[in-house]
Amino acid sequence: MVNKYTDFNLGAITVRKEGVNAGFRRDGNSLYNYMMGESLLDHIDLHETCKITRDYRNVKRLSGSSCIDYLQTLTFYHRNKETFLKDNPTHSHTDDGIIFIDWITNIVWSKYEDKHSSWCDLLAGSIREKQLFFN
Repeated sequence: MVNKYTDFNLGAITVRKEGVNAGFRRDGNSLYNYMMGESLLDHIDLHETCKITRDYRNVKRLSGSSCIDYLQTLTFYHRNKETFLKDNPTHSHTDDGIIFIDWITNIVWSKYEDKHSSWCDLLAGSIREKQLFFN
């Protein structure tokens, strides 16, 4: 897929939960939203509009802001961009893109959780990995 579609970007963020501060631990959706920002904002900046297809698992943060609200705020006010974000929530079992990403996520998860890196090693040239809170 990565070779066929040149504008397709595959990335992963891995978080060491023990290193996450108490604020993120109290509101796991805030951590999710932060991770989404870390992975998407550089790509969002390049476009006038972006449709973000995500699983319904991302619910509103305790503060009442959704992931899209959070990303839109960062885009407008912190990055001074005019990119408009369109939220496209869907159920993972009905969307081939989310099914594919869940498969990739499981491969990356297995590398860290089970110490099985062989599948992830096959993706090494095609996937950008970022680690957070590993210090």
